[in-house]
Amino acid sequence: MNLLNDPWIPIRKGADFKHIAYKELLCSEQSDLQVALPRDDLELACIQMLAALTQVIFMPADKKELRVRIKTPLTEQEYNAGIKKYEEWFDLDHPKWPFMQVLKTGTADPTPVQKLFPGLPAGANHAFFNETDECKKVCPSCAVIALFNLCTHTPNMSGKHKGGLRGNAPISTMVYDGSLRRMIWKNVLSKEITGQIFMGIRPEDPVWVKPIKKGEKISATSIGIVRGLFWVPILAQLQFKQEIIVCDCCGLPSSVAIEGFLLGSDFKFEIKGFWPHPYSPRQLNLQKENKNGKEKPEESVVSFRTTAPAWTQFSELLFQSEKTDKKEGYIPAAVVRQYYDLFSDQPLHLIIGGYRNKQAAILQRRHELYSVPAGWNEDLRDRITEVVNIGLDCEKLLVDKTLYPVVKGNKDNGIKGVGSPINSKASVLYFHLTEPLIHHMLRDTSLREFVQAKTVFIERISQICFDIFEQATRPYVHKPELIGTVALARVKLKRLLKNLKEQHTPGGVA
Repeated sequence: MNLLNDPWIPIRKGADFKHIAYKELLCSEQSDLQVALPRDDLELACIQMLAALTQVIFMPADKKELRVRIKTPLTEQEYNAGIKKYEEWFDLDHPKWPFMQVLKTGTADPTPVQKLFPGLPAGANHAFFNETDECKKVCPSCAVIALFNLCTHTPNMSGKHKGGLRGNAPISTMVYDGSLRRMIWKNVLSKEITGQIFMGIRPEDPVWVKPIKKGEKISATSIGIVRGLFWVPILAQLQFKQEIIVCDCCGLPSSVAIEGFLLGSDFKFEIKGFWPHPYSPRQLNLQKENKNGKEKPEESVVSFRTTAPAWTQFSELLFQSEKTDKKEGYIPAAVVRQYYDLFSDQPLHLIIGGYRNKQAAILQRRHELYSVPAGWNEDLRDRITEVVNIGLDCEKLLVDKTLYPVVKGNKDNGIKGVGSPINSKASVLYFHLTEPLIHHMLRDTSLREFVQAKTVFIERISQICFDIFEQATRPYVHKPELIGTVALARVKLKRLLKNLKEQHTPGGVA
């Protein structure tokens, strides 16, 4: 299968679900096309893979050309001329350099193809919601998307394998559009932008054409955009079999089955420095060492640290902030910054996706979509930041300031605690119940009546806090030794939320 010539992109158009070719996507205007796969992480990987392909093959010279590409499909002549140099690079079963694979892995026993799909069980002791043979046979399309996802977004497979170029579990932020073709182009950087990010001349050959050497020490500044976007930190070779199947992943028929892949081991190399991935927001680190005394890089990719929704990290994902003595700085993804330069007069619809991990284990899959109105990076920046801060402050007042003391009590003052971790459960419930309010309020930051809308927002979110408090403490209100503890906490929560409302209302007027 060749990614530039054969149908492999899984799309849904109305009730029709099928594979289409990359050429059909870029050379026609079908506004209702969208990537369709049963897993949101694979959908995001497919979108990013398409954007990376377009970035490498059809990089526009400047903003003006990029605007034209977004507005108008490529002609067939433009497409055919553009792919000539690259057809061999993107062939899955090329005789010399198959796409993102090697011909010699040093292993003979195949690994089940299910290992390409993060989060699926590898043994019977892990099977609960998923079967151990859930993806036993897959089509080449799903296999290559899963391989790209494994190399680009996931933690390392084990201690024997390196993780992706961005670290173990990076957050990806991409601009969303209802048209798949336009969305791909909105996530492509112009040459003038890439020239600012990746200065100097770098090797253009991808990793599977010019492989990484075992034990090699690689400077991040030497990695060009072709190698970086399609980075391959593992030695893998897909095992193709001519067989008519129904793919266990996408459910479409295929004349080629992939049941496993050969996986090499003990492939070590070292990256020195930081590679600024176009789809990842970055953090400027203040601390030079981590808890174990190991040196930290000056920059790193923002990742999901807790189960809290992505809006809690909005400032890190949307806005550039300078590093100070007291605060770490953040730089949004290059595609987000470019979008604002191109379309500051239009709303931003932002896809935020990735994994939360613990070493090599996937703890959570994340895929969220947010919308903010035009002017978000300048005119509305303070409003958006205030909405996020209100949401975070209310959670802190409920969970840390009110319920945590209820859990612990106060021996010095003779106040007994409930003992059960009701604060942690309340935090999960808070984020679940308030997320629709946050989404709605972020969209409303452009309203002239923002102050009034903000007051209503605080009242609603305060009521949610009270409801959660009552639900969390209900089992304990009838115990004589805890009646006072709960009553005092209720009064405290009311006072704290009232103070917060006054802080965010001009003159303290509701």
